[in-house]
Amino acid sequence: MKKQYTFHEYAWGCYVIELYHDGVMTQAIKKDRADVNRYIDRLEARGYTFGYTDKDIEEARKRYEQVLENRIKREQI
Repeated sequence: MKKQYTFHEYAWGCYVIELYHDGVMTQAIKKDRADVNRYIDRLEARGYTFGYTDKDIEEARKRYEQVLENRIKREQI
């Protein structure tokens, strides 16, 4: 079974950690800023890895396209 997590801030200082098993969300847990890193460390110790949602991938694709479009093409001297 592939165990993954992702997290995002939903209010100032408050996070939601989503747990996935084989791509299916199994649980959403709310943690405050002080606890989120400690909780993620425990998840990783239990075999969870960070995963990317379709939204994350789409945002990264758009950012990549913007970077590629605005790259500086330097000529060799």
